[in-house]
Amino acid sequence: MNPDPLNPQIHGDRAAIQLWLQQQPPHKRRDRCLWVREFLAFVGKPLAVVTLVDVRAFAQSLAARGIPPRQAQARLSVIKSLFTYGYRQGQWPVNIPLQHWPKVRVKGPSPSGSAILTEIWSHLESTLRQRFGRRSRKPVTPQKQAVFWSGVCLAGVALVIPAHLNSQAETPEEITLSQPTPQVRRQRVADLKAAHVQAFLDTIAWAEGTAGPSAYRMQFTGTEFASFQDHPREIRCGSGLCSDAAGRYQFLSTTWDRMAKKIGASDFSPANQDRAAIALLDEYGVLEDIEAGSFTYAVIELIPVWPSFHDVGNGDRARAIARLEQVYQQKLRKHSFEQVAFQPQH
Repeated sequence: MNPDPLNPQIHGDRAAIQLWLQQQPPHKRRDRCLWVREFLAFVGKPLAVVTLVDVRAFAQSLAARGIPPRQAQARLSVIKSLFTYGYRQGQWPVNIPLQHWPKVRVKGPSPSGSAILTEIWSHLESTLRQRFGRRSRKPVTPQKQAVFWSGVCLAGVALVIPAHLNSQAETPEEITLSQPTPQVRRQRVADLKAAHVQAFLDTIAWAEGTAGPSAYRMQFTGTEFASFQDHPREIRCGSGLCSDAAGRYQFLSTTWDRMAKKIGASDFSPANQDRAAIALLDEYGVLEDIEAGSFTYAVIELIPVWPSFHDVGNGDRARAIARLEQVYQQKLRKHSFEQVAFQPQH
């Protein structure tokens, strides 16, 4: 793992960020450092030239990746804290007025009409019993019933219309995210982390061209080896390149030997290939980022391991990341759905 928690691409911003981190609560520094690193990887520019457009795009990307609203707001608040510090220290110009900083509004489920009427009925019934229950035991006439229900309807209208108007009156700088459904909220954190990791592994396979049914048997140039007893260790040549890369994640034999020893693998089986790939993610210090949904930073850090991450953009890093994230999001939706679908009901 890289002992420096900050991305080397930060350049001149590094010192200011380190000073800001020192002012954060010790037990929160690591998470806040990860969030800043994720933001820097997303914007891909020095903080001095970051604009409100960049911040809003980042906020929208959190929503697109399924980050819960409260977590998204926490991340934006941390980034805002960093910018506030930089402004006060004279590190960066005030490109984003703090009063215009995006906010995430958590949009919860609206109460149903029947729930509103039930609440109104309970309140009115309680009030009527308190005021008239002991005074009169006369039967209620149809005229009184009509007056009563007219009051209920008017009260319902009085509640619903203002609520509807308030829901429409959003400020331009506000980003609305819906609360996760109860089914998603019941999903265990471990399952969500597993879904992120599995989606990332699928994205590696897509970039390496090993996403098909024979992925775990694939060798460089697309040929297949026969036995999972060991890494095939066969050099194949094509397009002017030669390599003994094999398996779903195209391990070189030297890399496999090192990772196999690390995880205690005795064969090149699909399960051990997956375990070795996850161990490699951990070795490069990005496994926790991936589990937390920090996709862009992890991709940038892993380009030296899987150059195909860069190749899918034909030399354009921004295009490559966009294509990879599109695949990743598709895989993440698939794995998240599977985790929820098979979650035991309580």
